[in-house]
Amino acid sequence: MSNDLAVAAATAVLRVLLERALQLRTPPPLAGARVTTRRPDRVTGDAPGVNLFLYALTPNPGWQGSDLPTRNGDGTLLQRPLAALDLHYLVHAYGDDDALDGHRLLARVASALHADPVLRPSFVASVLEDLDDVPPLDYLSGADLADQVELVRVTPRVLSLDEMTKLWSACQAPLAPSLVYTASVVLVEADRRPHVARPVRRRTVTVAPGTSPRLTAVRVEGTAGGTAVLDGTDLAGPSTRVRIGPTTLTPAESTPTRLEVPLADAVPIGVHAVQVRHLEKPPADGDRPRVAAESNALPATVRPHVVLGPVAAGGVELRVSPPVERGQRLEVWLSAIVDATGALGASVAVRPAPATPRASASVSRFTLDLAGVAPGPWWVRVRVDGLESQESVESVDDPGAPVLTVPAP
Repeated sequence: MSNDLAVAAATAVLRVLLERALQLRTPPPLAGARVTTRRPDRVTGDAPGVNLFLYALTPNPGWQGSDLPTRNGDGTLLQRPLAALDLHYLVHAYGDDDALDGHRLLARVASALHADPVLRPSFVASVLEDLDDVPPLDYLSGADLADQVELVRVTPRVLSLDEMTKLWSACQAPLAPSLVYTASVVLVEADRRPHVARPVRRRTVTVAPGTSPRLTAVRVEGTAGGTAVLDGTDLAGPSTRVRIGPTTLTPAESTPTRLEVPLADAVPIGVHAVQVRHLEKPPADGDRPRVAAESNALPATVRPHVVLGPVAAGGVELRVSPPVERGQRLEVWLSAIVDATGALGASVAVRPAPATPRASASVSRFTLDLAGVAPGPWWVRVRVDGLESQESVESVDDPGAPVLTVPAP
């Protein structure tokens, strides 16, 4: 999701998109044309330009209520509230009426938004990063609009003459040729810390056998990436490869009934399909391997592993492996250890900040701000796209590492 800078970030990105469209060399650009974001009655100057005015925000009907319920029966917050908004823009052009500057500019705007109606995450991220040294919009470098799960799409709207007249009258400006667009959807997530239930003590996955070569069970053992252990029949071939999600790996140990595949950081966090493939021969450099046989696919879960650094200046560094990929959602949960037996109390959520540039494809180091966290020992868990760290399957009576001790102020 995105934070409360998302609306301003969407407007800034649209302004940059229109500015680039006005500078196209074919047809010739208008000298001095620029894009502003003011109220129509405050647009001044004789130089030609385009004004992008956000005149209304409305709830998005498709996403409205998607976060319900946010609280339980006693009012305890269960998940962060999410506001889904549609942004409505009035676009009008100004300049020399006799030279038809406004007509040319509106045509350029319509063409640009028709050609690029979707704000691509890569474009949004690059624009917001470029604003880091451009006051007064340098604060938008902290916006995470590029990371929200839904793309922002810009679509034209048709207003009747009566509606358009009322809109311009409300702006206290004379009616002028203009266009109306809706940017949908912008997701704004509240910065709240929900309470959660205690972690699940034990998980059991049951799978059914498939065809030959046949997989009957897949599990991931160990931490920090771990090792995928595959059980089945006729698994080992002359040249065996194991496909796990987007990655193809070579087993370290291979028998007809068992394969062991080290994962390290090669496989991202998530639930992946696992499949055994037999190649006709080991592929040479540059050759495409030919698959002679392949097994059924079974699911395997790669969970995050967290290592804590020392507490310093009210914060602590977290190292998560495998790294968190761009677009994945990371949450950190702290469960209070209430006595020497390891019994757990209330749990709170703390949002970490990446310790590396936001442009990185994956991030493994995060900084956790401990402001507002009570002193004492806390059991630390991380959750990536709903998958909790492997430590969460330990007994609640003996949570084990990692335990964070928050010092008294």
